[in-house]
Amino acid sequence: MTTYAHIIIKDNKVICSYLNNEENGDDLTQAHPAGSTCTTVVHKEDTITYELVDGEIAEVSQEDMYSRMNDADNTDVTIPG
Repeated sequence: MTTYAHIIIKDNKVICSYLNNEENGDDLTQAHPAGSTCTTVVHKEDTITYELVDGEIAEVSQEDMYSRMNDADNTDVTIPG
C-alpha cells in the first residue's frame, strides 16, 4: 500500500504534515488557517519530516538531522536547552 504525505503550507512555511493512504489530502486544509494549501507526495520510509527549500518541498531524513545538529555552522536545527 502506498503511503502519502499531505504537507500543509501557509506563508511559505510547512506548518503540518499528515501521513495516510489517501491520495487526495485537500480536505485536510479545513483544519488549518485560511490560505493554507496542501501538497501531496508519496512518502518515503526514511523521511521524518518535510521542509521548503527555495519554494520546493524537500524530504528530511534522520541522517540529515544528525548532520545538521553536528555541524556547528548550521543553525537550521537547534538542540533544546
